[in-house]
Amino acid sequence: MKHFMNMVNRVSVQSFAQAGKSAGRMMSKAFGKKTAALCVPLLAGLAFFAAPAVTQAAYVTAYQNIVYEKDVVDTNSIYNPDKDHFNCVVYTFHSDTDKGQPYIYKYMYDEGEMVWKIHADGQWNTVESGSLAASVLKVCLPYLK
Repeated sequence: MKHFMNMVNRVSVQSFAQAGKSAGRMMSKAFGKKTAALCVPLLAGLAFFAAPAVTQAAYVTAYQNIVYEKDVVDTNSIYNPDKDHFNCVVYTFHSDTDKGQPYIYKYMYDEGEMVWKIHADGQWNTVESGSLAASVLKVCLPYLK
């Protein structure tokens, strides 16, 4: 990589130097040889400072963090005491070898607002679309009596 960058720098400096020589020739025709003799070193110096510096490559190691989380609805556990309430058990797995942590989801249909609500933190909250509670509700609705 370093050899390649040195080669690129050398080509850049040479091309700038050639541009300076051709500019010097054009100026010597226009202004005379003395003015051109002063401009050629000036243009060559500018070419040296305008050339790209040698760059160093940074090596980056990719890091991948795989999060395994799976939620399974136990459809055999759906308990429907009346038409507006039901409970179900959802197992949450955090790895392939995990036995699963059971959680009880309690749902209620609010006829006044015409929305499903879930019992969480001691209160009834509206089920938001795209949430895990909404996904569990979609699985359970066909099993209700």
